[in-house]
Amino acid sequence: MTFECDGLILREKQYGESDILFTILTPHHGKLFAMGKGARSMRCAYRSIAHSFNYNNFVVSERNGLRWIREASSIVSFYHAGVDIASLALMQYFADVTGEIAVEAAEDQSALLKLILNALYALTASERPRGLIKAAFELRAVAEAGFMPDLSGCESCGRAAADQFYLDMINGVLRCDGCYHAIESVQRVPYNTDAAVMSEYRHIGTDTLAAMRYVLSVPQERIYAFVLEGEPMNEFAGVCERYLLCQLERSFDTLDFYHSIADME
Repeated sequence: MTFECDGLILREKQYGESDILFTILTPHHGKLFAMGKGARSMRCAYRSIAHSFNYNNFVVSERNGLRWIREASSIVSFYHAGVDIASLALMQYFADVTGEIAVEAAEDQSALLKLILNALYALTASERPRGLIKAAFELRAVAEAGFMPDLSGCESCGRAAADQFYLDMINGVLRCDGCYHAIESVQRVPYNTDAAVMSEYRHIGTDTLAAMRYVLSVPQERIYAFVLEGEPMNEFAGVCERYLLCQLERSFDTLDFYHSIADME
């Protein structure tokens, strides 16, 4: 069987002397793995676009559960000399997150594909702050993975507005200041093992909460169309990153690498 699809190369792995195993995110075939036979050879017709962060049109053959690329043509490339090293590190992190939550053979991964394409475009062709792009991507990505937090109001008392909220990073719910401190006092009781209160909380100010609600509610092409600066921006970045890591229950080497570079700037 041979089929045609558009897809973003998330990862490439050298295989043998001249082959490459590609991880590709497609809108209607989900995450797929396909071998590029001879893709490292100078004679390969698509060698110049056989890299991560290239969004290509592919002709793929499949037999006995194995896939290989017959043809490829470029749609857009986000991998170019103008990308600074911190942005490139962040692109690699975005690809790892996307690869983690993408589903193989899924009929509709178009929303996830659009999310990372918009993020790569924002990093390479817009003037939006890198930290804002990263945090908004993380929050929207974890929502696409099925872990959208409930930010409508306090889980305990139902209050929709308060000067301070705390986000339960494990259960994805809000607590107002009063309900949070009530739960915190219970947690301090010796030998308490109530699973409902065993969690991790992060403070969320009004500006941070507004930004999070915005990112989760607007169309994807508008998720970076807001301004957040100073301490609210730092809080927003910290909450979104930690929430993603808690929900996916893993860390990322590419995230550590990004921080090692960004922290020196």
